[in-house]
Amino acid sequence: MRVFRGLPASADVPVALTIGNFDGVHRGHQAMLSRLIEAAEDLVLPPAVLTFDPHPREFFAPASAPPRLSSLRGKLEQFAAFGVERAYIVRFTSQFAALTPQAFADEVLTARLGAHWVLVGEDFRFGRGRAGDVAALRALAKRFSVEAMRTVSIDGERASSSAVREALAEADFPRAAQLLGRPFSIGGRVAHGAKLGRSRPPTSACAGCRRSPASTRFASTGSAPRRARRWRASACGRRWRRAASRCSRCSSSTSTPTSTAAASRSSSCTRSATRRAIPTCTP
Repeated sequence: MRVFRGLPASADVPVALTIGNFDGVHRGHQAMLSRLIEAAEDLVLPPAVLTFDPHPREFFAPASAPPRLSSLRGKLEQFAAFGVERAYIVRFTSQFAALTPQAFADEVLTARLGAHWVLVGEDFRFGRGRAGDVAALRALAKRFSVEAMRTVSIDGERASSSAVREALAEADFPRAAQLLGRPFSIGGRVAHGAKLGRSRPPTSACAGCRRSPASTRFASTGSAPRRARRWRASACGRRWRRAASRCSRCSSSTSTPTSTAAASRSSSCTRSATRRAIPTCTP
């Protein structure tokens, strides 16, 4: 599937097009996508979707806009799974919202997208002030035909994004899954916190520090030959003698400290009292 950020300057090929926000891609949206693919095959046209980001309600009333049911990436994955070949993502701005119904039909759908067949929901609104509806779109269409998709009902309930949000707010997950046609899920990027309260002190911020070599692990486990165990490695990658308790980079030397805190007070080299801990070098 090809993804277009914004509208192209001009259409390269005619397309079968559907328009909508597709938040959550519930069973009503899935019926539209299935009908789009069916019509595109009959007309021998590439199936395309025109969607918006951000959601128009987030543009007009960001404080009262409902939470999204799916991310943009999640919507695109659903489009690709149904067989959509082109996805046009239009950023909803004040300039786009100011388009008249005539300009939307002529400039957007005809000139820039090359729509030959258009599928919309029966409650579709477009143009400045939501002035256009399905009847107006049919009247303005000069080079494309318009089909309206009837509302999809599940057990007497209209499948809509609002109904899914209501079910989730009531923790009625079976109902939400029935409206979505799948269990509800949403993806995102994990953000790491401050990681406070760690039991092990952090390593030094020395510019030369890097992962200690294998000889450090051998020295703590005793699996290396005796000659290799004579040396340990500091966090900055320099070698030090266990007896001297210092790395080759530092100038001062002290006896082996009993704890990391004591070592930091008496020398620029520190290591923990346990043999398995990796020593650190304070710059």
